[in-house]
Amino acid sequence: MSYSSELQQLLNLKQTQERPVAQATLQKYSEQYRKLTQEIGYDDLFWITKSNEGGLIKGIKDMNITASGMLGYLNICVMIRLMNDKSIDKLIKYRDELNIIKNQNTKNNNSVKNEFLPPFTTIKEYINDLYKQNDFVNYLVNELIFLYALRNKDINVMIIDKDKYKLLIQQDPIFVKNNNFLIIYKTYCVLIVNNYKTANTYGAKKITIRSRRVLNAVNKLGVGWLLLNNKGENPSNIEYYIKLYNGLGEGDYFKVRVRQLQDEPNALQEINKLCGYRGSSLETCESYYNIIKK
Repeated sequence: MSYSSELQQLLNLKQTQERPVAQATLQKYSEQYRKLTQEIGYDDLFWITKSNEGGLIKGIKDMNITASGMLGYLNICVMIRLMNDKSIDKLIKYRDELNIIKNQNTKNNNSVKNEFLPPFTTIKEYINDLYKQNDFVNYLVNELIFLYALRNKDINVMIIDKDKYKLLIQQDPIFVKNNNFLIIYKTYCVLIVNNYKTANTYGAKKITIRSRRVLNAVNKLGVGWLLLNNKGENPSNIEYYIKLYNGLGEGDYFKVRVRQLQDEPNALQEINKLCGYRGSSLETCESYYNIIKK
């Protein structure tokens, strides 16, 4: 199926705006549009623009998917109609209703999840054991994700010494801008995360790491990509190479950290700092990860 005119307009707009969206997001928009067209659309290059709001809402409701899924498809309709100066009042009202349902579902899921997540100390012991076993790749993956609330994509880093990093900035600034680095200094490391989920909103993340264990691990591994496949190449499917405790995901690690920090005297400040490392607002963290409400 070729792009329709209204979809192409949307993709062009999102690529040329002040903060262009990532290619993965553009691809998602395209896939969502195709699905909408298959489910509720008709043979017209501007069918969302020409449809009435009630018909769009009914079509999305009939897709029989979660509130979160419906919000994604509804967002496509809102963006296209807004771009073409068409009414969106009913769509916005329905979006507000879906957000309430989605947030309640998230709270319910988090309450259930809390019963199965391990305590903070269990994960720390697991990470410590990785270090003691000289499993430095898995140690760094787990330690950095757990300590700094990083997502999987963030941890796809190139280990490099400070002088070579400075030289690389001059020689290939585009490569530097599109990748993440763990820079080795004499007594500490600096994590630079350029390529991550919300980079267009928050910009590059710079984290100074003064852990002696982290410094020792990167020195033992040497320069190069942290994550490698069997051919010694940096893989595109990095999730396959990220092994966290007992099959947990990076979001689970974050929930355990938030739960642990809630018992600290400066909980709000520390959680806010953790959200900054993750590239999320405090409000988002509270909605999706703060699994114990106090």
